[in-house]
Amino acid sequence: MPQCPFTKISDERLLIASHIKPYAICISEDNQKEASDYLNGLALSPTYDKLFDQGYITFLDNGELICGTQLTPYTWEKLSINPNAKNKMRIYPEDREEYLRYHRAHVFQDDINDLLL
Repeated sequence: MPQCPFTKISDERLLIASHIKPYAICISEDNQKEASDYLNGLALSPTYDKLFDQGYITFLDNGELICGTQLTPYTWEKLSINPNAKNKMRIYPEDREEYLRYHRAHVFQDDINDLLL
C-alpha cells in the first residue's frame, strides 16, 4: 500500500506496516509464509495502526471501515471518525479477504455480526 487509507500520508517514515493477522500468531503457527506475505499487511499511520492492532477497528472485505464499541463517542470524535458512517477505505492491492476474516474473528474486540445487523 502506498499510503495510509485514513490520512493519505505516503511518507514511509511515518507509516507502519501493520500485520492483519498478527505476526506473532503466524510465527506461533509456524507459518512464515503468512508472516511475510505482503497481502497480510496494511500501511497505516501510527494512531490508526494502534486502533487496528488493538482491535478497535476492522474492515469488511470491500474496505468498509467497522468501528467497535470499546471506545467512547468522545474518543471517536477526537479521532475524526464517525463510527456509524459506512466509510470505504481504499485498501489495495485487494485479495486480503482471508486475513481480514481472521482479523474480524480473532483480533476485533466486538462480534462483527452484532454490528452488521
